[in-house]
Amino acid sequence: MKLFLAAMFLSMTMLGHAQDFKIDNFDGVFVSNAEGGAMQELWTKINDTTSHGQSVIISANGDTTFLENVLVKKVKGVWYYAPTVTDQNEGKEVLYKLISAESNTYTFENKNHDFPQRIIYSFTDKKIVNARIEGEVKGELRGEDFQFSRK
Repeated sequence: MKLFLAAMFLSMTMLGHAQDFKIDNFDGVFVSNAEGGAMQELWTKINDTTSHGQSVIISANGDTTFLENVLVKKVKGVWYYAPTVTDQNEGKEVLYKLISAESNTYTFENKNHDFPQRIIYSFTDKKIVNARIEGEVKGELRGEDFQFSRK
């Protein structure tokens, strides 16, 4: 009986994540200005279960450096954040599973990846997007925060 209740709780929790997730948040251009240039994430909603993003850095002189391709996608009822970086992981995507979706803050996790293990997006309003990558490196928690303006 305890196993049945635990299974029911787990499936209700996962259903809640799916219901609270809004793919429309991953649509548009997010810009983070910094000294010497800007980082941009260019997101296009493909359909109700997939959005495609590209991350680039644009230097002050206009040169563009490609960082990664990303898919946010639903596979068999589960949402994933799936980045692909050309010179990492043999060019294959890394799947981060959605583990939390509350108040327009989404946490994706892959405990088996070296760094990051978690990718967090917080859509605080229509104009501001906060992103964070975090994880353990040699037993120490590390992270990096990014604040984007939606254009």
